[in-house]
Amino acid sequence: MADSQDYTGLLPDSELDPPIGVDEVFYIVSDLGSVGVLPNDWLDLNETIPLDPLWGSSFQVIQCFENYITVKMLASADSNEYIEVAVSPELILNNYRRVQKVYA
Repeated sequence: MADSQDYTGLLPDSELDPPIGVDEVFYIVSDLGSVGVLPNDWLDLNETIPLDPLWGSSFQVIQCFENYITVKMLASADSNEYIEVAVSPELILNNYRRVQKVYA
């Protein structure tokens, strides 16, 4: 398994919450219906996108636009640098976000 310290650039971070005050952008995805996406959400993308060595088919969202979403992705198969890449909402298989822990 790869070590996250071996990578540079826009490293994915599973500890990031969605930003406060940012509205979800909704996309119509054939198998899921309407899906709301926020920055720092995680998207499972279909098999046309190469798997990430650390996160598999999951990619962290950077920004949401009307017709596309930017995610953190390796620059190439032999790269160790994460960059911002635009993907189509049609590639979404699943969307999930970090849930903040609430202590009673």
